[in-house]
Parts: sequence; structure tokens; C-alpha cells
Amino acid sequence: MPSRSGCNGTSYRAGLRSLGRSVNQAMLNLKTAVSSLLLTMVIGGCGSPTESPVAGNTWVTSDDGKLALRLSVMTPRVKANGIIQVAAEIRNASQQKITILRPFGDRYAAKTPGMKMWDGKRQIGYTGPAVTYVIGSSAFAVIGPGEVVEDKLELGIDNFAGMESPGRYTLRYDYSYDGYWDTTAAAGNSGIKDAWRGTISSREVQVFRE
Repeated sequence: MPSRSGCNGTSYRAGLRSLGRSVNQAMLNLKTAVSSLLLTMVIGGCGSPTESPVAGNTWVTSDDGKLALRLSVMTPRVKANGIIQVAAEIRNASQQKITILRPFGDRYAAKTPGMKMWDGKRQIGYTGPAVTYVIGSSAFAVIGPGEVVEDKLELGIDNFAGMESPGRYTLRYDYSYDGYWDTTAAAGNSGIKDAWRGTISSREVQVFRE
């Protein structure tokens, strides 16, 4: 009987057993990979990676790790010429009390330049009147570790001309404080001082105008 590539019967059988083990391991690895893929599809869904995030579902942490910001729309659909209502939350992500400007504590700055809006073709800027104003201690808050403070804001066509057309609008809020109101906030022994300074940009949220 001719030999098999110079190998005896024992070596040949050992080779077959080794090959069998390799095939079994390969099949096991394939099953594991498929199972992991199916689990990822179940948990994460099969949507396109370009899908917009769910409104109010994602926190954004500040660069120093002390605060987190989340923007939400009160309703994902609004009537023609209706007001878009948004809510912004700030959470203390640190282990110490922090003094902050409330999410919409400076309501004018929250609308311009804070709130960003796009209609799919262009950015829609603030078109309302310029105002002279002062904010005091009520525009600030002291929050403990894990605590959340929330404000609501209305966006109408009187202040954002161009948002009256039907369609989908994308919003982002750039929360920012540079210490400008420190003096008025501390007036009258309010106890408000050393407010957090910095900028946090929220995740984008969407609203559909009918």
C-alpha cells in the first residue's frame, strides 16, 4: 500500500484528530461571533449610524468632569406656527456642592448665542430684539452631588424667524458661563459666589413641525 506523504498510519490518524479539533474550534468561534452580532443587533437595533439621538436621552459631561448637560424637547411634534418647548438639565457629576448658573438662568443668552437651530438646509439664528437686563441670585443654584436642576424655555417664530416652515428641525444648546454676573449674583448677601465657569454643548435633538 503506498504511503501518505511519507507519514505512517499512526501519524495520519493523529493528524486527522488534530484537524478535527481545529475544525471544531473554528465552528465554536464562528458561533460565538454570530451570537455576539445578534446580541448587538437586539440591544442596539439595526438603525443607520446617522440616525439622530432620542431627545433627552444623552448626557454630555463638561471637560472638567464636574457637570453634565442634557437637552430635551417637550414634544417631538408641534403644530404649524406652534411654539417649540425645550428643557435643559444640569447634573452635578462631582462629589462636592457646586454653584452654577441655572440651565436657562440667563434666558437672553440661552436664546442667543446659546440655542442653535437648523432646518436641514441652513442655521436659523435669533431674530428677536436686543435687550438690556440684569440677572441676580435667583438665576443661580447650588446643587449637591448627583442633584439635577432643570429649566424650560419656549422658542417661537417671533424670535427665530425661519422656523415657521413645516419640516424637521435640529436643536443644540451650548450652555456657557464666564463669570459675567458674579457681582450681581452675590449682591445682598445672597451667598452665591464662585459659580462654575465653562461651556458644555448638548447632544442634538430633533422636533418636527407639521
